[in-house]
Amino acid sequence: MRINLKKSPPITTGKDFRNDLADNFTRIESAINTSDSELTNHQTIQLKAHKSRQITHNAWDVEQELQYRAAQVSNLVLGANGDGIEEVKDSRVAVFSKKAHATLSERLLEDFSALSSLYINEYSLNLANKQAVKFTDIGASVNGIIRGIAIDSRKDEIYIYQKEGNGAIISRHTLQGVMLDQMTITGNTGDNISLGLMFVNGYATLLFTVKRSDKYYVAFKRYVSNTTVSSDSLSIIDSLYSSDEKASVSVDEMNDELLFVYSNQAIVYKLSNALNNKLVVIRSFILAKDENGEPLKGFKIWDGYTYLISGTKSIEMTPLISVYDENGDKYYHFKLDDFKVDNRIGADSTYAWAMDVYHDTYTNKISLVFGVTYADDVFRKQQLYAIHQHGRESDHAQKMIAYSQNYAMTDGAGRMFNIINGTTSLKELNRPGSYYIRSSHAKSITDIPGDLNDGQHAYFLENSAFNDNGVLTQKIRVYTTASVSDVYERSFDTKANTVGQWQFTPILGLSTPKYMTLPTSKKLSDVITPGEQYISADVIANVVDLDDKYKGNGYLFHSSGAMPSNGRVQTMTRNSTNQALLTLKRIVSDNGITAWKEM
Repeated sequence: MRINLKKSPPITTGKDFRNDLADNFTRIESAINTSDSELTNHQTIQLKAHKSRQITHNAWDVEQELQYRAAQVSNLVLGANGDGIEEVKDSRVAVFSKKAHATLSERLLEDFSALSSLYINEYSLNLANKQAVKFTDIGASVNGIIRGIAIDSRKDEIYIYQKEGNGAIISRHTLQGVMLDQMTITGNTGDNISLGLMFVNGYATLLFTVKRSDKYYVAFKRYVSNTTVSSDSLSIIDSLYSSDEKASVSVDEMNDELLFVYSNQAIVYKLSNALNNKLVVIRSFILAKDENGEPLKGFKIWDGYTYLISGTKSIEMTPLISVYDENGDKYYHFKLDDFKVDNRIGADSTYAWAMDVYHDTYTNKISLVFGVTYADDVFRKQQLYAIHQHGRESDHAQKMIAYSQNYAMTDGAGRMFNIINGTTSLKELNRPGSYYIRSSHAKSITDIPGDLNDGQHAYFLENSAFNDNGVLTQKIRVYTTASVSDVYERSFDTKANTVGQWQFTPILGLSTPKYMTLPTSKKLSDVITPGEQYISADVIANVVDLDDKYKGNGYLFHSSGAMPSNGRVQTMTRNSTNQALLTLKRIVSDNGITAWKEM
């Protein structure tokens, strides 16, 4: 009921004010009395106030309760001929459908089937459809096959394991596939087909196999971005090894389980004990041969189950998915019959390798993820495909990557990448992105352009995106706020590992020219950078290839680009307002140097 009160009484407290106030009190009293009468009528007299489905009763509403009770009564009436105990006949009514069945077993079959379907839909992978869809692209670290996957579902980050010579590269990516950083393992690592992930004191720790002598041990290493470590320095589980070079490890940290697979043997250990070199076997089982005899390419232990992917080196033959339960019995096994890679059937150059489980904390659904690598012109492309749990939106990942890039141009905080200690050539920085080269690092780099590399400055390096043939452009400049920064560019064929010559890019139209730093020879003939520079009077006093009669003032120095025989025209204009204008020119080339000539 609405009450409309007078809200703008007169300013003075006269007759009109008192009348408005009395009228408001009357309206309020009337509204309260009317509401009280309606409530009393609803509680004591009014009929058909609500429908039965509007009234909650325990876990359902009154309408459902009445339907259930009606079915009970009908069942009692139908069974009154003595064909069963009343309680048994009463239990023939199904909970989900509210229907009475002829026998108790039929009702139990219906309800248990509904419960089983509910559990499968909400808490397990929907493997029955055998449909694997694209999950994300991976801007991989090296032009190699994905051999191991570890997904951090808490941060939505993916770790990728790839072989690099005898060692390996482990790179970290966003869920959209953008590479954040990498860790290099030198020495001898195993031919891993899996990658374990756990957290120690909050830090991501990866498990994989390394070779020591003639055996392959399970090693574990905290992930530290942009570092290089030797496999010989890694911590290993001394008693967990095999002579099989494909021996690999998977981890289910939530259930404290470590799965070690070698040959066709699978052994599950207690993870916490294994890390302390105390092996406690939880269960073991033999991996049955697939009907086509195809080798194992990846596996994952998760929530008591072991998921495997197997296939030939290439996927001319469709990959197979197998699942073993906690007793080691194979209870699921099928081919990915409809499996396609980027709208094409997997060909000789396509590899399905590595496997992990992703838990989407937003939808609380899980996906079985595996790696795919295939050749495309010059470079391989790396992608992840997934079989999604029932109810999980199959194109969820595609929506997230719609506006992502395959290569991160900066680090995770939006800053330039710092180069790795020990870098000796800019050719080692062979991925698109922005890099910062500290002055301490620059001293060991041999291919910084000669005019720039004075051993005193830091540098900015920008690598462009690749063209179709894997060629990018490198652009470098000095990090300085004291003077104008020269810029050099060159082309870099990352596939052939060859580079072009550095080309100077002149910066014109600046209000303040670059101040010259003399070469160590103190000869202007050794200044080869094209463009303009200013030479102060103090600096010009130290020049050895200029007659003393021209000294005492500053000069604007200009060098042309190189001509045949590296010939360059050098021009100097005196900076003075109280002397006559003076311009000097000469030619410097491999064939000799002319004398300065007044113009």
